[in-house]
Amino acid sequence: MKKRTSFKYKNIYVFIIILSLIGFISGYKYYDIQEEDIKTSAISSLNIKENLKKPINNILKNGKKSLKPIIYSAIIITQPINIINIFYEPFQIGFVFNLLNTYNIKFSMIYIFTYHLIPLIILLFLIKVSFTISKYLIKFIIWKNINDKKHLLLIIKKYFIILSFELIYDIVILFFSSNINSYLISII
Repeated sequence: MKKRTSFKYKNIYVFIIILSLIGFISGYKYYDIQEEDIKTSAISSLNIKENLKKPINNILKNGKKSLKPIIYSAIIITQPINIINIFYEPFQIGFVFNLLNTYNIKFSMIYIFTYHLIPLIILLFLIKVSFTISKYLIKFIIWKNINDKKHLLLIIKKYFIILSFELIYDIVILFFSSNINSYLISII
């Protein structure tokens, strides 16, 4: 009889997915409960057509956002900030998604997917890896086991590999953002 293999860290991934979905839905609904004058001022201050005329460069913003989880995991006591970010980042995306729906649903979906959703997925993977970093850092501090140190260094390397994927993605988006933005303007 074959042994059933279980998905490693399944509980952490389920937690991250559920909290992210709750954040997205909360952000989406939060926009709905805003008063009309607040919605109007948010749409006018966004000035999406002007912002789409220039290339979008999220390299520094996403890079800074992606380095925070490893810093929070190294300090260990600040790790709850990563948990808050699992909720808060999708909350922002849900709010912006609903706001952009006033223009066009297709526009909103393409914009959110291209500029926000993929970096969010990478950030969530980085936060998950940061949980593992904290776990092995605590184990190494308490027991001083050399195997925990090796495993910790391996996980940190994994973190920076995932971070490099985000950097590559942001560079690709920077090069293609003019084309994407012109397409998005044509949809509006």
